[in-house]
Amino acid sequence: MALKTEYIIGIISFVSLNLLLLCINLIDISTLWFGYKPAGNFSSDLHDGTNALIFSIVLAMAVILYFFRGNLNFYNKSKILKTLAFTWMIQNFILIISVFIRDGYYIEFYGLTHKRIGVVVFALLCIIGLATVYIKVAKQKTLFYLFKVNGNIWFVLLLAFSLVNWDVFIAKYNLAQSDQVGIDVDYLLSLSDKTLPTLDKNRSKLHYTASKDLHGREIVTPETADFYTKKLDKRIGYFKENFKKVSWLSWNLQDWNTAEYFGVSKK
Repeated sequence: MALKTEYIIGIISFVSLNLLLLCINLIDISTLWFGYKPAGNFSSDLHDGTNALIFSIVLAMAVILYFFRGNLNFYNKSKILKTLAFTWMIQNFILIISVFIRDGYYIEFYGLTHKRIGVVVFALLCIIGLATVYIKVAKQKTLFYLFKVNGNIWFVLLLAFSLVNWDVFIAKYNLAQSDQVGIDVDYLLSLSDKTLPTLDKNRSKLHYTASKDLHGREIVTPETADFYTKKLDKRIGYFKENFKKVSWLSWNLQDWNTAEYFGVSKK
């Protein structure tokens, strides 16, 4: 009787959660996926969508792991419950696609930042998490299997992403797209010293450019080209001074390449 009661509670829970997420996904598909026209607070839309994804994924995994932690895995009438759980996973996958689309629009209009790349990475990890939860339920795997597989995959991805020079990648992308996006020069100048050669090569682009008018406001503060040129020169000057002072214990390839570009040598 206890198992049947838990089975009924699981059915009710998954039906309710599926209906709730179905409403959200229908709204996203009808307003975001087809013929989308950015309006309102675009940044808030992305944050709200990402927050909804985080909550939904955490809730999905918690509920699925709770109901499929023991005997329900082997209950001969659990087919309906598993079908509802798989439907819930599919709906979360649709929610992830919506977050990808929102982030894609944000990057298209405002360029790349670390946080926008972070949203893509998080959504990718959510897909991996959902895939492993599906295997756990379909193949009746243990909770240890779930943690082990996700831990290994995330560790490999962490190593792979660490090979990318993200600051330089962001700077090069935004400057290359300067005709399409509003460049936030203050943000570019806040990146690490390894971006200095890229910024120096694109001095002509380091000026205020208005962002696309999405909702009647701009996200960057107007400054003259001369202001940003002087700010870049100060950054370069600080780098040259600091590079001459550091010992060989602080040596790294990126700083060495930057020093070579500016002709800085230790005396």
